[in-house]
Amino acid sequence: MRRNDREITDPALMEDILRRGLVCRLGVIRGDDPYIVPMSFGYEDGCLYFHSAMEGLKVDCIRNRDRVCFEVECDVTVTESDEACDWTMGYGSVVGYGTISEVSGNREKLKALNILMRHYSGRKGWSVPPGQLDRTLVLKLDIVEITGKRSAG
Repeated sequence: MRRNDREITDPALMEDILRRGLVCRLGVIRGDDPYIVPMSFGYEDGCLYFHSAMEGLKVDCIRNRDRVCFEVECDVTVTESDEACDWTMGYGSVVGYGTISEVSGNREKLKALNILMRHYSGRKGWSVPPGQLDRTLVLKLDIVEITGKRSAG
């Protein structure tokens, strides 16, 4: 990392960003090219969880290559200045790598969807109709590597 003064090394601070972020940008490989898609997510025990339609470009990419990257940020602010080059931003962000897989079985899907719903609602114990579980693809990203960065702006 070029700016060591902004590096986050404390795992608890990186986890805090994952818990407070609202969007996870998931990077997959499309042939030879990168492809990034913003997704809602949940985080627990070193894993990110996503829900998806059963098919589509993102799903095709994941099924062809399970190695992915991701980015989450929080506390994004813009600090204005009279000089163009003196504008700056405040933020906390994490970038990581891992492997992604499809969650199988309705019990495991429900557990993952509850992690996702808790992320946004703060509530536990959501129910999902069984038919809906059958029509929803749930993905689990096992985080292998993660770095963090922050700036007060």
